[in-house]
Amino acid sequence: MEKKVNLGDYISRGMPLYEIMDLSRVWVLFDVYESDMSWVRVGSQVAFTISSLPGESFNGQISFIDPVINPTTRVATARIEIGNRGGKLKPEMFANAVVKTPLRSGKKESLMVPKSAVMWTGPRSVVYEK
Repeated sequence: MEKKVNLGDYISRGMPLYEIMDLSRVWVLFDVYESDMSWVRVGSQVAFTISSLPGESFNGQISFIDPVINPTTRVATARIEIGNRGGKLKPEMFANAVVKTPLRSGKKESLMVPKSAVMWTGPRSVVYEK
C-alpha cells in the first residue's frame, strides 16, 4: 500500500520500509443519505459498478451500517465485504450502487409511486398504471 523509503535513504533497525496489505478480500464503502436510511438494512443485497471497470457489475450484501451520521454531509457509511478475485478492485476506487431491499408490507401486493406521479383531483387521488 505504501512505500516508506526511497533509493539512497538511510534506514535504521526496526524502521518500516513498506506497508503491505492483502487485497484478496476488500471492503466496499458506500454513502447512504439520511433520507434513504429507512430502505437500507444489514443483509440488503447491493449491485454495484466501478466506473473504471466498464461492463462489469458486482454483487454483495451489506454487513455493517455505521450508526453515526456525518453531521456535515448527512450520510452514514454502509459496508460490503466482498472477495476480490483477480485483484480487480483497488483501494480508493469509486463505485455506484443500487440497494435491493424488499418492501415489508401487510398486504400481499402493493404499488409504490413517487409523490409527483399522483394526480390530485380533489376528493380522490389517481395514479395510472401501465
